[in-house]
Formats: sequence, structure tokens, C-alpha cells
Amino acid sequence: MRTELAALCFTASAVFLPCRAKAEPAEPSSRDSREMEPVPLPPKTSEDDAPPPLAEPNQPMRAPIELTAGAALAFGDCVEHLLCTGGGYTFSLMGLWRSVPWFAWGASIVVQRGADTPLNTPKSVTSFTYLYLSARLYPLEQGALEPYLSLDLGTALVPSPAKEGSKAGASASASGGLDVFLDDRVRAGAFVGVSSSVFATRGYGRAYRYDFVSAGARLTVELGDPL
Repeated sequence: MRTELAALCFTASAVFLPCRAKAEPAEPSSRDSREMEPVPLPPKTSEDDAPPPLAEPNQPMRAPIELTAGAALAFGDCVEHLLCTGGGYTFSLMGLWRSVPWFAWGASIVVQRGADTPLNTPKSVTSFTYLYLSARLYPLEQGALEPYLSLDLGTALVPSPAKEGSKAGASASASGGLDVFLDDRVRAGAFVGVSSSVFATRGYGRAYRYDFVSAGARLTVELGDPL
């Protein structure tokens, strides 16, 4: 009996011990543990660590106040019974308020002198003075170049009128020019323009017109905070 029990225990142990060995998982090797380690992520870069953006080129800023001085050669047209201007020159001063980058308005004064030859008049008219209300358009709002178109409306004053002509006449002028910024606040350039004035002469019972074309240069200084 004891022999049979011993044989039975030996048989049971031989069957169950391999099953237990198969059920227990094997310990991972050192190579497997290295393969299972998480891969470290690259460190996050903050905005402060990012490289600074490329600096934009310095662009002159437009200012609200413009003071302009100009000089030009004038080529006039002969006006019957008043004067004939064979050639002359003009000086001008202008002040503009530039409320927006593309538009400015203000006032200007232009003085014209030249070699005048009177026609059928006892006195020679040697100068004109023009008082204008001025408006100007600017196609560009930034950059080193400043093209513009100007329109002036006002009066022309004659210090020595011919015969009994009036001392003042209506006048209009249009011009276009191109300036280049010499500094953030100073620009210079060339312009061309045309002007026309009408004078009423009572001695002849009719009105006469005086036209001239001018070409010259202007220097502008800008004041105030940038627009």
C-alpha cells in the first residue's frame, strides 16, 4: 500500500511541476529591458529662445506738417495789351497739413519776376505774386520716393497794372513732382508745373489771360510725429 501511494505521488509531481514552470513568465533579459526604455523627446523651445526676425529696412515715415521752399525757371506766354514775358524765375513757399498719408492741404505763395517787355502800355509789369490754397495727392504711403500731384487755386496780384487793368486776377496752377528722402525728415526733388491767370482790364472791355510753364526744384522739411 505504501508503495502504491509513493508511486502515485511521484507521478503527480512529475505532471504538475512542468506546467507550473510553463505558467511562470520568464524574467526579461538586460537587452530586452534596454529596448523597452522610452525614447527621450527633444526639449521644447520657448518663444524667447527663438531667433529674432530679420530686421526690415529703414523706411522713412510721413509726418503731418510739411514746409516747402522752391525755385524754378518760368517760361511765359505773351499777353496782348498787358505784357510779354520772355523768361523769368519764381520763388515759392508752401505749408501743408498732411492729415492722412495720401493727402495734404494748406497754402502757398509764389513770386514771379522776369524780363518783361510791355506792349502798348506806359509801365512795365515786372512781377507777379500768387496766393494759393493748395491740395496735394501722394500715391505712395511709404518708401524712399515721394511722387505727388498738386493743385493750387487763388489769386494773382499785379503791383503795376497795365493801363486801367485790375490789380488782381483769378489764378490756377497744377504741378507734379518727385522727391527723394535725404533723411527721415528732409526730402528734395524736381517738379514741373503750369499756371494760368485771368485779368479783367476795363480799358479794353475784355479779360486777358497770362500763362506760364515752370520747372525747378523743391526742398521739404517734415515736422511732427509720424503718421
